[in-house]
Amino acid sequence: MEPKDIPIPSLSASLKKLWLPILMTCVVLVGLFWWASGQQSLTTMLQKAQWQWLWAPALLVCFNMGLAAFRWAAIVKTAGYTMLWREGMYAILATWPLALLTPGRASDLLRPYIVRHRFPMAEGMSSVVVEKMIDVQSLCILVLVGSVWHGLWSWFAFALVGLICAWGGVALLLYTSLLEWIKARPYLNKFSKLFDQFFSIFEHFRAQPLRFVYVCSLSLLAWCVALLIIWSLLHIFGAPLPVSHVVSLWPIALFIGQLPITFAGMGTRDASFLALIMLTSPQNVPQAGILSATFSYALLTTWMPAVLGLPWSFRFLATYRQQRQGKEEPNT
Repeated sequence: MEPKDIPIPSLSASLKKLWLPILMTCVVLVGLFWWASGQQSLTTMLQKAQWQWLWAPALLVCFNMGLAAFRWAAIVKTAGYTMLWREGMYAILATWPLALLTPGRASDLLRPYIVRHRFPMAEGMSSVVVEKMIDVQSLCILVLVGSVWHGLWSWFAFALVGLICAWGGVALLLYTSLLEWIKARPYLNKFSKLFDQFFSIFEHFRAQPLRFVYVCSLSLLAWCVALLIIWSLLHIFGAPLPVSHVVSLWPIALFIGQLPITFAGMGTRDASFLALIMLTSPQNVPQAGILSATFSYALLTTWMPAVLGLPWSFRFLATYRQQRQGKEEPNT
């Protein structure tokens, strides 16, 4: 697909497709708030919250955003291309608000379009796919550690199977003739060059295993910072859980939050984390404080970057429309 053919989702069309997840999110969030208010006064808890420390998790979110641009540039460099950190940061900020309108952060595939002067589109999209796969790998590793820590063996098996299936599929394509067989199909052979460009990054990582370990380390660092964010929010809202619970159970909740049930995982992630805490903790837990911390996590890690990215998103959309109009005028 050529860059000019990449569709940009419209607000009305996206909202029509997302009405069910939005409705489910509202139902789940209202239910959680109603239940929590019956367990502990939300007003009292919010009044006692240590709001003066909210800058700490907000600063960690900004660090993770900068790290995301640095990590993407490292993946691109592995393929032999150069992308400046500020270019990657601009692409991430410009597409972040659009992530609220597309399921599964599919708008991240628009990032390569913004910096398409740096590499071919197929390889740019491959870099984003590789980034997501490495993130899933990091999350699976943390889930494996957490499930062993608390003896949640069903989640251990689920994460292990997911990890094996993801990289097992890549190994089949790289180490067997499966990819060549796919490209030889009559209806796919015309895309042979795109296939080669798309999977070239996997080949580069296979030839540079230390680069792969380096990028994986950056991904694990980002997820560890995410754990630090939720840990600090739990302290701010008067629910200082043990570090063992946060390290072992929050990754599982994040994993559950990836399921396309509610909008951006809000509600399912919060409910699953609270349920896991209640199942593994022998004592009463501050439910309202935990839910306030998890809701704040969503606001800081999803909505705050979206708001910060609005100026860059408007700039990107304006540039995109100008380019489209400039290409259409000669044909009119």
